[in-house]
Amino acid sequence: MANNIVVKDANGTNVTVQSTDNASVQLPAHQIRSSDGANALSVSAAGAAKVDGSAVTQPVSGSVSISGTATISGTVSATQSGTWNVGTVTTVSTVTLNSDVRQGTASNLNAQTVGNIANDAADSGNPIKVGSKAIAALSGTTLVSAADRVDAQGDLDGALITRSGYALGDVVNGNATSTNTSVHAVISAPGANIFLYITDILIANTGSTTSLITLQYDTAGTPTTLGYTIAPAGGGSNMHFDPPLKVPTANKDFGFTAASASTTIYCTAIGFKSKI
Repeated sequence: MANNIVVKDANGTNVTVQSTDNASVQLPAHQIRSSDGANALSVSAAGAAKVDGSAVTQPVSGSVSISGTATISGTVSATQSGTWNVGTVTTVSTVTLNSDVRQGTASNLNAQTVGNIANDAADSGNPIKVGSKAIAALSGTTLVSAADRVDAQGDLDGALITRSGYALGDVVNGNATSTNTSVHAVISAPGANIFLYITDILIANTGSTTSLITLQYDTAGTPTTLGYTIAPAGGGSNMHFDPPLKVPTANKDFGFTAASASTTIYCTAIGFKSKI
């Protein structure tokens, strides 16, 4: 049981100090105070010494090393003018910045970004500006490999360069002539699970007989009609399709049949191929 102990100070005056019971031995209870004795060190209920009891943010200078796991709640304000070296951070809920974050090596600063407005929500905020690489002519572009990431290209005046509906690698064309009423293939079948789309047909008839022209597909199997045009004697018929004329069955060719023989009827067809 703790009892008070009476001791004499340097002047010989009796002073009563509080004691603590340590294995039935009464020991003086020590208290750390300021040099003038006015302020004592505060200790929490768990026995931890409080560095500062004022609840005022304390300045930290010099180097700070943290080993192990540190849990921080509330707001931490940090200002620096030099270089920060940050190791692995597991989770950060929110970071509010008043300046830029820069990283010299791009592979070490990977971020996932999302827009601030969802689809079909009212427009608000500032849009993200999208740019492209300026180029004088696409013929001067260095080709990339398939499945590589590629830059969007823009003209020197900032206009974005686009193509209408299909890549140049999918463009197909063909030619055929007829002096009879048989079916003639103009564009070959594109391959398994691929469809032909016809954008332009040019017909010329140098003969003396006007003929109805039937546009067909599957010329080597069961020729099926896509449409008609006329080839006047000594004239022609040029057509552009927008939207394009689709061959409705995959891997079928495109051709034509003249209803009347004329020497000679020429046909040129242009289009593209697609998997849908």
